Amino acid sequence: MSSVDDSKGAVHTIFQEKHKEAESLLEKLRTAPANEHPQIIDACLAGISHLSDLLKDAASYLPAYDQRSYSLKVKALTNQLSSIRQSLAPKQKFTFKSKRNTGATIGGALDLGKSTSPTPSSGTQKVGVEQENLLISTRTREHIRPLTAPSSASASLLLSNLTDCIVSIPEGLRFSSSAIKDVSGCLLLLGKDAVDGPVHLTDVKDSTLVFGCRQFRMHDARNVDVFLHCRSRPIIEDCSEIRFHTYCGEEGNFWDQVDDFKWLRSERSPHWSASPTTEEDEKRWQDIGGKEVGELEVAKVLNKVLGQPTAEE
Repeated sequence: MSSVDDSKGAVHTIFQEKHKEAESLLEKLRTAPANEHPQIIDACLAGISHLSDLLKDAASYLPAYDQRSYSLKVKALTNQLSSIRQSLAPKQKFTFKSKRNTGATIGGALDLGKSTSPTPSSGTQKVGVEQENLLISTRTREHIRPLTAPSSASASLLLSNLTDCIVSIPEGLRFSSSAIKDVSGCLLLLGKDAVDGPVHLTDVKDSTLVFGCRQFRMHDARNVDVFLHCRSRPIIEDCSEIRFHTYCGEEGNFWDQVDDFKWLRSERSPHWSASPTTEEDEKRWQDIGGKEVGELEVAKVLNKVLGQPTAEE
Protein backbone atom coordinates (compact mmCIF):
# COMPACT_ATOMS: atom_id res chain seq x y z
CA MET A 1 0.00 0.00 0.00
CA SER A 2 1.36 3.45 -0.98
CA SER A 3 1.91 6.33 1.43
CA VAL A 4 -0.94 8.20 -0.31
CA ASP A 5 -3.31 5.31 0.41
CA ASP A 6 -2.14 5.30 4.01
CA SER A 7 -2.81 9.04 4.27
CA LYS A 8 -6.29 8.72 2.74
CA GLY A 9 -7.08 5.92 5.19
CA ALA A 10 -5.87 8.00 8.13
CA VAL A 11 -7.98 10.98 7.02
CA HIS A 12 -11.05 8.75 6.71
CA THR A 13 -10.54 7.31 10.20
CA ILE A 14 -9.96 10.70 11.83
CA PHE A 15 -12.85 12.30 9.97
CA GLN A 16 -15.33 9.61 10.96
CA GLU A 17 -14.24 9.78 14.60
CA LYS A 18 -14.43 13.59 14.82
CA HIS A 19 -17.70 13.70 12.86
CA LYS A 20 -19.28 11.26 15.29
CA GLU A 21 -18.07 13.36 18.24
CA ALA A 22 -19.59 16.49 16.68
CA GLU A 23 -22.93 14.74 16.13
CA SER A 24 -22.96 13.62 19.76
CA LEU A 25 -22.30 17.17 20.93
CA LEU A 26 -25.14 18.49 18.79
CA GLU A 27 -27.54 15.96 20.33
CA LYS A 28 -26.31 16.89 23.79
CA LEU A 29 -26.86 20.58 23.02
CA ARG A 30 -30.55 20.01 22.25
CA THR A 31 -31.31 18.79 25.78
CA ALA A 32 -28.60 20.39 27.93
CA PRO A 33 -29.52 23.05 30.53
CA ALA A 34 -29.00 26.65 29.45
CA ASN A 35 -25.91 27.20 31.62
CA GLU A 36 -24.08 24.46 29.67
CA HIS A 37 -24.91 25.83 26.20
CA PRO A 38 -21.83 28.11 25.81
CA GLN A 39 -19.36 25.33 26.59
CA ILE A 40 -21.07 22.82 24.29
CA ILE A 41 -21.38 25.34 21.44
CA ASP A 42 -17.68 26.20 21.77
CA ALA A 43 -16.80 22.50 21.60
CA CYS A 44 -19.02 22.07 18.51
CA LEU A 45 -17.36 24.99 16.75
CA ALA A 46 -13.91 23.62 17.58
CA GLY A 47 -14.87 20.19 16.23
CA ILE A 48 -16.27 21.60 12.98
CA SER A 49 -13.15 23.75 12.57
CA HIS A 50 -10.99 20.67 13.07
CA LEU A 51 -12.87 18.81 10.34
CA SER A 52 -12.55 21.75 7.92
CA ASP A 53 -8.82 22.04 8.54
CA LEU A 54 -8.42 18.30 8.10
CA LEU A 55 -9.97 18.50 4.62
CA LYS A 56 -7.85 21.52 3.64
CA ASP A 57 -4.64 19.74 4.61
CA ALA A 58 -5.66 16.59 2.70
CA ALA A 59 -6.85 18.39 -0.44
CA SER A 60 -3.68 17.53 -2.39
CA TYR A 61 -4.25 13.76 -2.29
CA LEU A 62 -7.96 13.18 -1.56
CA PRO A 63 -10.07 12.29 -4.66
CA ALA A 64 -12.55 15.00 -5.69
CA TYR A 65 -15.50 12.75 -4.84
CA ASP A 66 -14.24 12.19 -1.28
CA GLN A 67 -13.56 15.90 -0.82
CA ARG A 68 -17.09 16.78 -1.87
CA SER A 69 -18.63 14.06 0.30
CA TYR A 70 -16.70 15.15 3.38
CA SER A 71 -17.38 18.84 2.70
CA LEU A 72 -21.13 18.22 2.51
CA LYS A 73 -21.01 16.47 5.87
CA VAL A 74 -19.15 19.41 7.44
CA LYS A 75 -21.68 21.82 5.94
CA ALA A 76 -24.53 19.73 7.34
CA LEU A 77 -23.00 19.92 10.83
CA THR A 78 -22.67 23.69 10.51
CA ASN A 79 -26.30 24.02 9.44
CA GLN A 80 -27.49 21.78 12.28
CA LEU A 81 -25.58 23.84 14.84
CA SER A 82 -27.04 27.06 13.45
CA SER A 83 -30.55 25.63 13.53
CA ILE A 84 -30.20 24.37 17.11
CA ARG A 85 -28.79 27.69 18.31
CA GLN A 86 -31.73 29.53 16.76
CA SER A 87 -34.21 27.19 18.42
CA LEU A 88 -32.54 27.63 21.81
CA ALA A 89 -32.33 31.43 21.62
CA PRO A 90 -34.83 33.23 23.88
CA LYS A 91 -37.77 34.71 22.00
CA GLN A 92 -37.46 38.48 21.79
CA LYS A 93 -40.50 40.70 22.27
CA PHE A 94 -40.94 43.45 19.70
CA THR A 95 -40.01 46.85 21.11
CA PHE A 96 -38.77 50.14 19.71
CA LYS A 97 -35.12 50.74 20.61
CA SER A 98 -32.54 53.33 19.73
CA LYS A 99 -29.85 52.17 17.35
CA ARG A 100 -26.65 51.00 19.03
CA ASN A 101 -23.19 50.12 17.80
CA THR A 102 -22.54 46.39 17.68
CA GLY A 103 -19.13 46.45 19.37
CA ALA A 104 -15.76 45.33 18.06
CA THR A 105 -14.13 41.93 18.28
CA ILE A 106 -10.75 40.60 19.24
CA GLY A 107 -9.68 38.11 16.60
CA GLY A 108 -13.32 37.34 15.93
CA ALA A 109 -13.37 35.46 19.20
CA LEU A 110 -15.44 37.53 21.58
CA ASP A 111 -17.56 40.70 21.62
CA LEU A 112 -15.92 43.61 23.38
CA GLY A 113 -19.21 44.15 25.13
CA LYS A 114 -22.52 45.96 25.17
CA SER A 115 -21.36 49.25 26.59
CA THR A 116 -23.51 52.22 25.64
CA SER A 117 -20.79 54.74 26.49
CA PRO A 118 -19.12 56.67 23.65
CA THR A 119 -16.10 55.12 21.94
CA PRO A 120 -12.96 56.56 23.58
CA SER A 121 -10.67 58.64 21.42
CA SER A 122 -6.94 57.96 21.11
CA GLY A 123 -4.96 58.88 24.20
CA THR A 124 -7.82 58.24 26.62
CA GLN A 125 -7.84 55.58 29.32
CA LYS A 126 -6.62 52.24 27.94
CA VAL A 127 -7.78 50.02 30.78
CA GLY A 128 -11.54 50.14 30.74
CA VAL A 129 -14.29 48.39 32.66
CA GLU A 130 -17.11 48.19 30.16
CA GLN A 131 -20.64 47.14 31.03
CA GLU A 132 -19.80 43.48 30.57
CA ASN A 133 -16.03 43.32 29.97
CA LEU A 134 -12.65 44.35 31.32
CA LEU A 135 -10.45 45.64 28.47
CA ILE A 136 -6.67 46.08 28.77
CA SER A 137 -5.14 47.30 25.51
CA THR A 138 -2.15 49.04 23.92
CA ARG A 139 0.32 49.06 26.81
CA THR A 140 4.13 48.81 26.88
CA ARG A 141 6.45 47.96 29.77
CA GLU A 142 3.88 48.29 32.55
CA HIS A 143 2.66 46.25 35.48
CA ILE A 144 -1.12 46.18 35.13
CA ARG A 145 -3.12 45.04 38.15
CA PRO A 146 -6.80 45.95 37.84
CA LEU A 147 -8.63 46.19 41.13
CA THR A 148 -12.20 46.12 39.86
CA ALA A 149 -14.12 44.01 37.36
CA PRO A 150 -17.56 44.21 35.75
CA SER A 151 -20.35 42.98 37.98
CA SER A 152 -22.00 40.97 35.20
CA ALA A 153 -21.69 37.19 35.46
CA SER A 154 -20.99 37.10 31.70
CA ALA A 155 -18.03 39.52 31.89
CA SER A 156 -15.04 38.80 29.64
CA LEU A 157 -11.37 39.61 30.15
CA LEU A 158 -9.94 41.12 26.94
CA LEU A 159 -6.21 41.69 26.49
CA SER A 160 -4.71 43.07 23.26
CA ASN A 161 -1.63 44.84 21.90
CA LEU A 162 0.56 44.34 24.98
CA THR A 163 4.36 44.50 24.79
CA ASP A 164 6.81 43.79 27.64
CA CYS A 165 4.05 43.94 30.28
CA ILE A 166 3.11 42.08 33.44
CA VAL A 167 -0.63 41.56 33.91
CA SER A 168 -1.74 40.33 37.35
CA ILE A 169 -5.39 39.54 38.04
CA PRO A 170 -5.99 39.68 41.82
CA GLU A 171 -7.90 36.94 43.61
CA GLY A 172 -11.63 37.54 43.65
CA LEU A 173 -12.03 38.90 40.11
CA ARG A 174 -14.12 36.54 37.97
CA PHE A 175 -14.73 36.33 34.21
CA SER A 176 -16.81 33.96 32.09
CA SER A 177 -14.23 33.95 29.25
CA SER A 178 -11.11 35.65 27.94
CA ALA A 179 -9.69 36.69 24.55
CA ILE A 180 -5.99 37.50 24.24
CA LYS A 181 -4.45 38.88 21.05
CA ASP A 182 -1.18 40.48 19.90
CA VAL A 183 0.88 39.90 23.04
CA SER A 184 4.70 39.94 22.94
CA GLY A 185 7.29 39.56 25.69
CA CYS A 186 4.68 39.51 28.47
CA LEU A 187 3.94 37.68 31.71
CA LEU A 188 0.20 37.09 32.20
CA LEU A 189 -0.76 35.97 35.71
CA LEU A 190 -4.50 35.40 35.50
CA GLY A 191 -4.87 32.92 38.37
CA LYS A 192 -6.53 29.53 38.55
CA ASP A 193 -10.12 30.68 39.10
CA ALA A 194 -10.35 34.03 37.28
CA VAL A 195 -11.67 32.56 34.01
CA ASP A 196 -14.46 30.02 34.37
CA GLY A 197 -14.97 29.33 30.65
CA PRO A 198 -12.86 29.38 27.47
CA VAL A 199 -9.65 31.30 26.77
CA HIS A 200 -8.88 32.15 23.13
CA LEU A 201 -5.33 33.27 22.31
CA THR A 202 -4.10 34.67 18.98
CA ASP A 203 -0.64 35.90 17.98
CA VAL A 204 1.13 35.47 21.32
CA LYS A 205 4.95 35.46 21.16
CA ASP A 206 7.89 35.14 23.56
CA SER A 207 5.67 35.18 26.65
CA THR A 208 4.75 33.24 29.78
CA LEU A 209 1.10 32.57 30.64
CA VAL A 210 -0.17 31.34 34.01
CA PHE A 211 -3.87 30.58 34.46
CA GLY A 212 -6.70 28.10 34.78
CA CYS A 213 -9.72 27.76 32.47
CA ARG A 214 -12.36 25.37 31.19
CA GLN A 215 -11.23 25.43 27.54
CA PHE A 216 -7.98 26.55 25.92
CA ARG A 217 -7.48 27.41 22.25
CA MET A 218 -4.33 29.02 20.83
CA HIS A 219 -3.65 30.25 17.28
CA ASP A 220 -0.52 31.64 15.59
CA ALA A 221 1.67 31.56 18.70
CA ARG A 222 5.43 31.07 19.03
CA ASN A 223 7.86 30.51 21.89
CA VAL A 224 5.39 30.53 24.77
CA ASP A 225 5.47 28.86 28.20
CA VAL A 226 1.98 27.97 29.40
CA PHE A 227 1.47 27.07 33.06
CA LEU A 228 -2.02 25.66 32.77
CA HIS A 229 -4.89 24.14 34.68
CA CYS A 230 -7.48 23.19 32.04
CA ARG A 231 -10.64 21.11 32.48
CA SER A 232 -10.62 19.91 28.86
CA ARG A 233 -8.03 19.06 26.22
CA PRO A 234 -6.14 22.19 25.10
CA ILE A 235 -6.13 22.97 21.37
CA ILE A 236 -3.35 24.66 19.39
CA GLU A 237 -3.26 25.61 15.70
CA ASP A 238 -0.46 27.11 13.61
CA CYS A 239 1.78 27.27 16.68
CA SER A 240 5.41 26.39 17.42
CA GLU A 241 7.67 26.13 20.48
CA ILE A 242 4.75 25.94 22.92
CA ARG A 243 5.79 24.50 26.28
CA PHE A 244 3.02 23.36 28.64
CA HIS A 245 3.53 22.99 32.39
CA THR A 246 1.26 22.03 35.27
CA TYR A 247 -0.39 24.74 37.34
CA CYS A 248 -2.19 24.19 40.67
CA GLY A 249 -1.83 20.42 40.58
CA GLU A 250 -2.73 17.68 38.11
CA GLU A 251 -6.11 16.53 39.45
CA GLY A 252 -8.79 17.26 36.86
CA ASN A 253 -6.12 18.94 34.74
CA PHE A 254 -5.67 18.08 31.04
CA TRP A 255 -2.59 20.32 30.71
CA ASP A 256 -0.51 17.73 28.81
CA GLN A 257 -3.25 16.24 26.56
CA VAL A 258 -2.90 18.80 23.79
CA ASP A 259 -4.57 18.52 20.37
CA ASP A 260 -2.64 20.12 17.50
CA PHE A 261 -5.15 20.73 14.70
CA LYS A 262 -2.38 21.10 12.13
CA TRP A 263 -0.64 17.82 12.97
CA LEU A 264 -2.37 14.73 11.56
CA ARG A 265 0.34 12.11 11.94
CA SER A 266 0.21 9.38 14.54
CA GLU A 267 3.41 10.49 16.30
CA ARG A 268 3.38 13.38 18.73
CA SER A 269 3.35 16.91 17.37
CA PRO A 270 6.76 18.65 17.46
CA HIS A 271 5.04 22.02 17.97
CA TRP A 272 4.53 21.56 21.71
CA SER A 273 6.09 19.85 24.72
CA ALA A 274 5.07 19.14 28.32
CA SER A 275 6.92 19.16 31.62
CA PRO A 276 5.80 19.37 35.27
CA THR A 277 6.04 22.56 37.31
CA THR A 278 8.49 22.97 40.17
CA GLU A 279 7.59 24.33 43.59
CA GLU A 280 9.89 27.25 42.80
CA ASP A 281 7.72 28.20 39.81
CA GLU A 282 4.50 28.09 41.84
CA LYS A 283 6.04 30.32 44.54
CA ARG A 284 7.41 32.74 41.95
CA TRP A 285 3.94 33.35 40.43
CA GLN A 286 2.50 34.02 43.87
CA ASP A 287 5.29 36.45 44.75
CA ILE A 288 5.06 38.45 41.51
CA GLY A 289 1.27 38.46 41.38
CA GLY A 290 0.89 39.55 44.97
CA LYS A 291 2.89 42.78 44.85
CA GLU A 292 3.20 45.92 42.80
CA VAL A 293 6.12 46.03 40.37
CA GLY A 294 7.38 49.52 39.54
CA GLU A 295 7.98 50.60 35.97
CA LEU A 296 11.76 50.34 36.29
CA GLU A 297 11.51 46.81 37.68
CA VAL A 298 9.24 45.40 34.95
CA ALA A 299 12.09 44.83 32.50
CA LYS A 300 14.18 43.08 35.20
CA VAL A 301 11.32 40.76 36.19
CA LEU A 302 10.51 39.91 32.57
CA ASN A 303 14.15 39.31 31.74
CA LYS A 304 14.41 36.89 34.67
CA VAL A 305 11.13 35.07 33.95
CA LEU A 306 11.35 34.94 30.15
CA GLY A 307 15.08 34.36 30.07
CA GLN A 308 15.73 36.94 27.36
CA PRO A 309 15.87 40.72 26.88
CA THR A 310 12.52 42.43 26.41
CA ALA A 311 11.51 43.98 23.09
CA GLU A 312 12.65 47.50 23.94
CA GLU A 313 16.06 46.62 25.36
